[in-house]
Amino acid sequence: MQSHRTHFGLRQWLLFFLAVVPCHMWAQNYFPNIVCVSVDSAQTRRVTITWNVAQPDAQQTFDVYRYSNGIWTQLVDSLPNTERSFTDKTAHPYDQAERYCVATKTPNATDSPLSSSHQTIFLSQAEYNSCNLSVALHFSQYIGCQVEQYCVFRSTDSQPYKQIGCATDTVYVDSALAVGSQYSYYISAKLSNGAQSLSNVVAFDAFQAESVSPSDFGVLFIDNSADSLLITTKLCELATVQGYAFSVGGVIDSVYTAGQTSFLLPKCAEIQFVAIDSCGNLIDGSSVLSPLEIDAQIADDEVSISTSFVSGKTEVYAMVDGSAPMIVDAQMSNNEITVQLSDFVDDKPQNFCFFLQTILDEVEYRSNTVCVSRQAQITIPNAFSPNGDGLNDTFGPVFTSADVESFEFSIYDKFGNRVFATTTLTERWDGTYRGKSVKTGGYLYYVKVILTNGSSFEKRGAVNVVQ
Repeated sequence: MQSHRTHFGLRQWLLFFLAVVPCHMWAQNYFPNIVCVSVDSAQTRRVTITWNVAQPDAQQTFDVYRYSNGIWTQLVDSLPNTERSFTDKTAHPYDQAERYCVATKTPNATDSPLSSSHQTIFLSQAEYNSCNLSVALHFSQYIGCQVEQYCVFRSTDSQPYKQIGCATDTVYVDSALAVGSQYSYYISAKLSNGAQSLSNVVAFDAFQAESVSPSDFGVLFIDNSADSLLITTKLCELATVQGYAFSVGGVIDSVYTAGQTSFLLPKCAEIQFVAIDSCGNLIDGSSVLSPLEIDAQIADDEVSISTSFVSGKTEVYAMVDGSAPMIVDAQMSNNEITVQLSDFVDDKPQNFCFFLQTILDEVEYRSNTVCVSRQAQITIPNAFSPNGDGLNDTFGPVFTSADVESFEFSIYDKFGNRVFATTTLTERWDGTYRGKSVKTGGYLYYVKVILTNGSSFEKRGAVNVVQ
């Protein structure tokens, strides 16, 4: 075996021209013309090259070449002029398309130009889809002569091959395969010169995609405390699945990898944690779950919390004026929870925030946080009796649930004279002016209060001094 680069000089650069010349152009004089190259249908991994000569010379011989690694390599030298075919036993048609050409020698050992080259059909590995039981066959075109039609032949479980269809391009899809059967395929090309070229054979066993359904997976925790839901899940390590997903309102969102256990989802009314098999099908799912949602209202010393659901394992957390959360006592009835503020604070704090934590059907829930404010109350009596009996002897505003930042309090007689003034919150008028008791009757007062939360209170009114 030798390289044709040594024997044929200018034939290498002529090859690009020769390869595109129609197959009938060499059918003149004694030049060989390849009719067909075809892979052995018996799966022997051999390629047969067939040619003809328009005007054969009894003394001419034939050389066969295969294109390999960028050069034409001679496979056989000086075949008798009676030969019109050659079988290449060293070819690799199951790994690649093989390309051939033929030359001839005259009696004086003069080499002819190379014939136009022909290339086999290469059927690449079948792309089997175990989800829909189909196979996609991809093959290369026959090169060297025009192809009228590519047809597909199939053998099932070693039965004889049968034509199952023809392809309009270089891809053919065979569907509705049977699980457990073995399939073999090859491509047959009908050439314009009447010859037939076969491809290599590909074979595979049809099997159904299998996924082990998760037996122990689901949601562990739904946290509704932020703008998005934080969901923690548990996964079944023995399950064979493509991944997991959430069904939100009946719509499957993106499939997450099987190793992920924490997820952020937009807030929604209902969710379901589901497992997805390798074919993208839903194979199992948790029960439909809802985030824990609460609302709250305050009236005097009582806060009423309404909740979407509650269980016997519910804890109520309170935060007072920005403090750390603490568990507080509460009365629960159906989906209503009542908290008495006086059970855990005095009458001063004004801002209260609450959230719930509960466990229901082995799923832990954390609700959203709701806040309420207790309004400051300022009470001013309309009379007092500064007679020294120890009852109602002084006069001033009474504050409830108020944190006072600044305070002004003044008393005036009917002539507009100021008889008392203070900026001390705890100081009250005892009914005297310059050390002497005032006369009974009506007096005017003015109160101005600014609370620590920035709100203010200002009031003018009258009070009666009685004995």
